[in-house]
Amino acid sequence: MSKVLKDMEKFKKQVEQIHASFEEAKQRAEAEITDLKVQINEMESNTHELYKSFVLGEISSDAYEAEKAELDKLKKQLQASEKKVADIDVLKIEELQRVHHENKSLVSKYTKEKEAIVAEQRAKIIELKHMYLLAVSKEAEAIKDVQKYQHFLGELAVDCNYKDYSYERLHDATVLKGSSFNGKVEGAEVSFSEIESAFKRNV
Repeated sequence: MSKVLKDMEKFKKQVEQIHASFEEAKQRAEAEITDLKVQINEMESNTHELYKSFVLGEISSDAYEAEKAELDKLKKQLQASEKKVADIDVLKIEELQRVHHENKSLVSKYTKEKEAIVAEQRAKIIELKHMYLLAVSKEAEAIKDVQKYQHFLGELAVDCNYKDYSYERLHDATVLKGSSFNGKVEGAEVSFSEIESAFKRNV
């Protein structure tokens, strides 16, 4: 692996780490929100009861205000956690933009190297295609040698007035085609979907 590709791997891992860090932060904030909502719900019920006691003169205003202050504190914490969740995506984008900007030179080098490698390997694969077609041409000689008699029989049938026209071709390459009639038969042709499958597969 070249230095450029090694650096690209580091860059990729850096980006993955950013995604992971912000996702963890988001999950923590969401957990905080859930926990705080439970606490606030319970404390609101308690505070309401304390307020009733305060109105009835059963407790001092200090006791009620202390409980209310604690409730307000939790509500502020909830707002802060909710703001975290709301801001996380924006902050993540800012961080991703920062590291992307820092690696612009690397991306440019990578693009050039990628294009060179693709061009080189594409040329090799096309050469292999030509070699395959040459092999087809060579191996097809035996098929053509036997097909000529099928063509001869078709023409003879016309000459004998058994039929008006012969569909037998002198060189019929369709015998190499795949077929799904009466069970799938693999053909010698290569479809792009097969190329794509081979491209994706780690042979």
